[in-house]
Amino acid sequence: MRRPSAVALLAASLLIAVPAIAGPREDATKAYERGDYKTAFRLIRPLAEQGSPISQYNLGLMYALGRGVRQDYAEAVKWYRKAAEQGDGDAQFILGLAYFIGAGIPRDNSSAYYWMILSTSTQTGKDFKMPVRVKWSDEVARYMTPDELKKAKKMFREWEANHPNK
Repeated sequence: MRRPSAVALLAASLLIAVPAIAGPREDATKAYERGDYKTAFRLIRPLAEQGSPISQYNLGLMYALGRGVRQDYAEAVKWYRKAAEQGDGDAQFILGLAYFIGAGIPRDNSSAYYWMILSTSTQTGKDFKMPVRVKWSDEVARYMTPDELKKAKKMFREWEANHPNK
């Protein structure tokens, strides 16, 4: 079976809206929407460095798409991981896709599936993206060996044990 390309990763990234919140993040969003990516980057980077998972995710997108910075999948993965480890479901999902297709990180089906199923478990309420996440998780599972699937499920159980309130 042929794996989806990096184009699929970028297409999935574009499906996820950038939330606007008052302050520097809102200014960054406005700059991004008008195509002023350099300003958006300048405003969002400090927020990401201060630990904002939404800003980390958005900075990852900017690196993945080459908006305001040189396109760099490895740098995108770095920022996705920071947000994903804080429980950001969008970042978890995109990090899973990156592992699956090998964008900025070596291909790893177990890690891909782990991050994708984690993205479906950390969201609350109605999430219009959930069917897409489930579909991609199922798609990744089709490429996995029984040992890879076992490893991914073990990783997920360990995450659950370390995050009992999530």
